[in-house]
Amino acid sequence: MIFRFRLSLIFLLFTFLVAAQEKYSVKAIPLELRQNANSVLISETIEVDISQPKKQHVLQTSVVTVFNKKGDNDIATYVSYADDSKIKEANIWIYDKDGKEIKRYKKRDFTDVTLSDGFSLFNSARVMYVNYTPVNYPYTMVFTYEFESETTAFLYGWNPLNDYASSTQKSEFRVKFDAENKPRYDAKNLEKFNITISENPGELIFKAENIKAIEYEEGAPSLSEIGPSLSIALDKFYLKGVYGEVKNWNQFGSWMDQNLLTGVRELPEGTVANIKNLIKDETTNEGKARKIYKYLQDKVRYVSIQIGIGGWKPMLASDVDKLSYGDCKALTNYTKALLEVAGVPSYYTIVYAGEEQRDIKKDFTALQGNHAILGVPDGDTITWLECTSQITPYGYNGTFTDDRDVLIITPEGGKIVRTKKYPTQENVRSLNASLQLKDDLKISGALEESSEGLQYERYYHLENEKQEDILQYYKERWGHLNNFNPSEIEFENDDVEVTFTEKMNFTATNYVSKAGSRLLLNPNIFNRVKSMPATNKNRSLPYKISRGQVYKDEIEITLPDEYKVESVMEAVEINESFGSYKASVSTSENNKIVYTREFIIEPGSYLGDEYQAYTDFMKTVIKKDRSKIVLSKKN
Repeated sequence: MIFRFRLSLIFLLFTFLVAAQEKYSVKAIPLELRQNANSVLISETIEVDISQPKKQHVLQTSVVTVFNKKGDNDIATYVSYADDSKIKEANIWIYDKDGKEIKRYKKRDFTDVTLSDGFSLFNSARVMYVNYTPVNYPYTMVFTYEFESETTAFLYGWNPLNDYASSTQKSEFRVKFDAENKPRYDAKNLEKFNITISENPGELIFKAENIKAIEYEEGAPSLSEIGPSLSIALDKFYLKGVYGEVKNWNQFGSWMDQNLLTGVRELPEGTVANIKNLIKDETTNEGKARKIYKYLQDKVRYVSIQIGIGGWKPMLASDVDKLSYGDCKALTNYTKALLEVAGVPSYYTIVYAGEEQRDIKKDFTALQGNHAILGVPDGDTITWLECTSQITPYGYNGTFTDDRDVLIITPEGGKIVRTKKYPTQENVRSLNASLQLKDDLKISGALEESSEGLQYERYYHLENEKQEDILQYYKERWGHLNNFNPSEIEFENDDVEVTFTEKMNFTATNYVSKAGSRLLLNPNIFNRVKSMPATNKNRSLPYKISRGQVYKDEIEITLPDEYKVESVMEAVEINESFGSYKASVSTSENNKIVYTREFIIEPGSYLGDEYQAYTDFMKTVIKKDRSKIVLSKKN
């Protein structure tokens, strides 16, 4: 009898193990979900319970199979939390390609560290993580955790597609709520995928099934623009014990001003006196603001501070004044306090910072953004100040905060406005050079190159680099010039006009090529387009250019006395909706030629025939940039 019982138990255990192995075996994944995929989200369940007013409870289980090293980025081995939350449970299992368990991590195996990036508007205070290094591919990771928080101002969201080249077999997102405080949700691109939405009493259910991997194509938008995502928010919420009830951005701004930004801008009397003395001769708000911004940059540095209500409340302006450091919230608030002394109005501003140009969602009132900046109004315009930088010019956004919807906190409440857009014609890179081509085929001369608009941010950092790094930068940038040797390098940084100018002398050897007794000279010595997007007639994603750029070149070349121009490239002018290109060569007295070039790329999104036309345009630009002049010896 006992023998039979043990045999039955062994049989059941064996059956369970076989079932588990079959469940996580790579062979069980449908073939269509493996195509073009670095990873597959096999199954995911996220349960968010916000039925209690001061509590958010989350249970999550995700199963991801990773096929290669690129897919390692699609797994999460961490969970973050703040001081009003806790991780009740966390476990990770690793399975091999056949579904056999090869590793397990329990909560006690996770590393618990402080989380801070020195940048974000809000950071969770800590993160628990496992540092797993795969030995073989493919493998499957199962990650489960239970999270509990007293804050309901931030709610978990849903992204059922991990990334490009990742597919999803099944993902489910459930939200339990109090009928008197039903959450709002912002659904993006769900209708484009196999996703359903249903509702039970006190529960919202979102399900995604069999979403194939989207293959990344060069220049495509980020997945956040085209992929499915969901955000949820409550009209009535708590942030670290502070109650909020808002239904629109005006109310949200008033709540934020009263609860997070009040009582934090008092300054020491000595600082008040210093500021008044600093701006005593200024008669305009801009003049006062410029001096105060310079004062800020000279005095403070920027670090990450996580204090106050949920990391959203700035540290006291008096503490920033005393310590001379702060994070984005603290330094923005401190600058606002300094401007108040001078009688200059300003708006504390919430923004999604970064090159992507992500908007605050104007139709979805909720805690959003990852950064704080300051807006200084002047009539109908607003000048934006990046208060965390010690070198950014006054009023310069750059690609960090340009052309996006942001939330400003005004005395009347919150408002959604747009930051400065840099039109194509403002983003200019201009090069002027004068050089000699010598008998030994060596070139030498001087050049001056200036950068404006968004081009400025690419180069103005050079003045703070080490000399050896600067030399290496130019040698790499113009690596097509043999033995390129820059000298007497000078920089001029006009932070009022926001123009950065580079000046130098230079030499290079063996620049031209010989064809018998003739010389072949490419007059476009410095700035050439060397690469282009891949030609793809079956492209399915748009090619996106977010910002326009202008490149202008004028190069004067003095030829050797014994040579003359035999033939020159024909002047070219191409005008398309996505850009233009002009290049020509003219001859002048004293055996000189002048090469001029203007290359403009406009912002846009191109697909199908438009993309084909764009690649054809770029092919022509590359070809014309390689055009040569024929020089022959004089009789």
